Amino acid sequence: MIFKIKENIFAPDITEVDLSEKEIEYIAMMISGVKQPKIKHILPITNSELKKLYNKFGLTDKTRIRYMQIATIVGMNDLISEDTLLKVSKKYFLVECEEMIKVLKANSNNA
Repeated sequence: MIFKIKENIFAPDITEVDLSEKEIEYIAMMISGVKQPKIKHILPITNSELKKLYNKFGLTDKTRIRYMQIATIVGMNDLISEDTLLKVSKKYFLVECEEMIKVLKANSNNA
């Protein structure tokens, strides 16, 4: 699935990314606060797959704390929707995703 990126402060030349379902699920879990060991336990994602994901956003091995930078990019661009979080929550039974949905709804009600 192709996502348009309006702003990527780490790699401004990257304006879109093509993410697989697994990558979307990984990002949804990550931004919801699911810890890395738990993600890797329930989602079969390898280090090489994560490296490819980081590269899609222009984040190289030299870039420190890449997962936090992806979370920043995703947040700035509203790439992960409530529907996606809900699907991931139901598929993997993650309370973290449900909590993130509540936060997003509260923020949209306050806007």
